[in-house]
Amino acid sequence: MPTKRPSAVVNAMAECGPSPGSDALLAGMRLEVDVVRHDGAWDEIAEQMLVRASRVALAEAPALPAGDYELTILLTGDEEMRALNRTWRGKDAPTNVLSFPASESLSGPGLLGDVALACETIRDEARERNLARKDHVSHLVVHG
Repeated sequence: MPTKRPSAVVNAMAECGPSPGSDALLAGMRLEVDVVRHDGAWDEIAEQMLVRASRVALAEAPALPAGDYELTILLTGDEEMRALNRTWRGKDAPTNVLSFPASESLSGPGLLGDVALACETIRDEARERNLARKDHVSHLVVHG
């Protein structure tokens, strides 16, 4: 992601996703987002917002060929995130977001990978930074 955020990303974060007509950003690309909830504390987070943020991230990625893309977003708690972080990064602490790309180089349509988000860490960060939780979640989906 470039240092300066493209306007579509800024709009997505301000509105918790691009406007309904912004699917044009994905000309020739389709993105299927599977949202998996492992923690009930995520119930107030709308799946639609997660899908919108994911689409903006894909639209702003370096030029990709048209086709069908897939992404899984795992909504979990700090305990599971800590285990994932320990297993995959050797860090025995929860973190806000982890990304698991399906491959080291994205060259075309297919599975993009998985993004895991930790409820308590994200809630605490949003509170500390005086951010709306949904805005922070949207930002982390784009980041992931």
